[in-house]
Amino acid sequence: MPHHNFPYPDTFVIVNRFRMHYYHSGTDDPINVVMLHGSRSSAHDYRPFFPHLIAAGFRCLTPDAIGFGQSDKPDDPSLHTFDFHSDNLEIFIRELGLRNLILVGHEWGGLIALDYAINRPDNTLALILTDSGVFLPNRNPGLRGLLHRSILGGLFVRRLNVNLSRSQSRKPSSTHQPTPDSSATNLGFLRMAAQAHIGYNRLRMKAIRNSLPRLHTPTLLIRSRGPQLFSEEESRYLQQKLPYVRAVSLPPSDPLHKHRSATAIESILNFLAPITSPAAPHPSPHISL
Repeated sequence: MPHHNFPYPDTFVIVNRFRMHYYHSGTDDPINVVMLHGSRSSAHDYRPFFPHLIAAGFRCLTPDAIGFGQSDKPDDPSLHTFDFHSDNLEIFIRELGLRNLILVGHEWGGLIALDYAINRPDNTLALILTDSGVFLPNRNPGLRGLLHRSILGGLFVRRLNVNLSRSQSRKPSSTHQPTPDSSATNLGFLRMAAQAHIGYNRLRMKAIRNSLPRLHTPTLLIRSRGPQLFSEEESRYLQQKLPYVRAVSLPPSDPLHKHRSATAIESILNFLAPITSPAAPHPSPHISL
């Protein structure tokens, strides 16, 4: 049933034993746009995108990651690993039988979308990454960087098990994280960022970075102003390494918030226009940049 603030159908699918909630456009167009939110967020972020993408001839879907929104919220921070959320996306796509994908991802959602495109280029027509990155090594700007990204942050969060998010998430909050159970998710994602430079996770991020020059999926990079989990240096790195890429920086005067702004939506529609043009009646991975 449509949410009163999100006037499109929604339902659940079982992913890794958990119920994953998602909104969808209720249409049956041949090209599927799957939109992935970042940390401390939810599928609700993509509400402004739906009418524009549907009008352009796309089928839209946006899931709440496990631990967010209306999806199940397991009370175990250690469950939240990059592989767990990356696998969840693949299962979500497989369970719904989705083909001809355009993946839109913000922050962590962008990195998960990028990982899927690397592993399934045959099913990915285009990528749109907003304020995303690939955890470049030895980039730890300031205290925030130490807590979120360095080995020190990993020790601080993982070994000492300091829960920096529980007290915040037990306060009444928005539709993004409506229950106290979200505290485990908050801590889990903080750990994910802190451990991206440690052990297996470091090798995992390195493998993604090494795959970038071989990824021929057309990609749009959107960067907004202000502090982000991923720095501007990360965006520049992606722009240098990806062979088929276009980059857009949002002006600070945009009236809407960051990646949901009118400029972002317009940039996405312009980027995707060749896919639905009369000259290309069938889905094609080749978008003119």
